[in-house]
Amino acid sequence: MRRDAVRGAVRRRQPDALDGAVGLYKGPLLADITIPEEAWTEWLDVQRQGVEGLALDAMVKLSECELEAGSHENALSGANRAIEISSLREDAHRLVMRALAAGGRRADALRHYEDLKVLLKRDLAVEPDPNTRSLAAELRKSHVGRSATADKSGSASEYYVSSDTGAVPLSLPDGPSIAVLPFANMSGDPAQEYFA
Repeated sequence: MRRDAVRGAVRRRQPDALDGAVGLYKGPLLADITIPEEAWTEWLDVQRQGVEGLALDAMVKLSECELEAGSHENALSGANRAIEISSLREDAHRLVMRALAAGGRRADALRHYEDLKVLLKRDLAVEPDPNTRSLAAELRKSHVGRSATADKSGSASEYYVSSDTGAVPLSLPDGPSIAVLPFANMSGDPAQEYFA
């Protein structure tokens, strides 16, 4: 697949073409060839960075398509693969956070953000960019609510993380879990506010 075709697939977000491009990437370009000549080394470094950058773009865009299609596990897998190749790729980290939240793992998403902050501070002496900070703030303030639809027993069968960007469906946990929710003082007695 030519570079122009990969760039076009990334720009147009074509999942099939993106999948093909991602499948072609097997690692650094000409990794097993070494020629002790400065001009060759410089040329090869530029070519490797270009091919790697295209592959990472394709991985991130494909993972975004997977997430939009409701496949948060595939999105998470693709984003993690991009991070393995380039640990400082912040858009891939944001995608990990979004995929974790979509899978009902908001706490893991926020932990990932904290780890990213440490990584960026250590390696680049910078803070996460505004998009990443905004996503983390959104995850912090989001809350778990029940859907309006109920199953036959009368209890809600789906859970959502709701935020300013809309409701994201959550999968139910495999085992017992605890949810901490705020209480409202419905007694009308301000002296009971401490309990709520």
